[in-house]
Amino acid sequence: MGKQDQEILANLTHKGREALKALDPDSAEAIFRDIIEIDESYVDGWVGLAQVLYEKGELTNSLKALDKGLKILRSTRFKSWPPSRKLNWAKDTDKPVLRLVHQYGLIYYRQGDHTKAKKYFELEAKLGPDRDAPKSMLRDIKNKKSYKSLKNE
Repeated sequence: MGKQDQEILANLTHKGREALKALDPDSAEAIFRDIIEIDESYVDGWVGLAQVLYEKGELTNSLKALDKGLKILRSTRFKSWPPSRKLNWAKDTDKPVLRLVHQYGLIYYRQGDHTKAKKYFELEAKLGPDRDAPKSMLRDIKNKKSYKSLKNE
């Protein structure tokens, strides 16, 4: 896949994320499915699809999409998982990895499995120590806040 193809996928990913932010999950899902059809090995496509499915409440399918993204990362980028080096959110190649780990945590948190959620948020905090999102989620777990209680705040 050439540089131009990578730019097309990056632009589509941005459009998918914008659709998700605009609360248009159906458009976002269509975009991420198009990305995966173009390149099944594009991890950010799988992570984006997982985020859409999570928002739609399809947690099992969201996990399946994350599992596919993780499988790709393990076969193409990381010889061992989890990575031993820190990741940089500002680096486009590291963002999908951090998003993937965070999304796993969110799914388990929403399912009420705080033990698994904590494991993923701790991993995210270790991989991306400058990120506030995992620290916030770890505080919520420590304070025994449930997904429902956060949705009602």
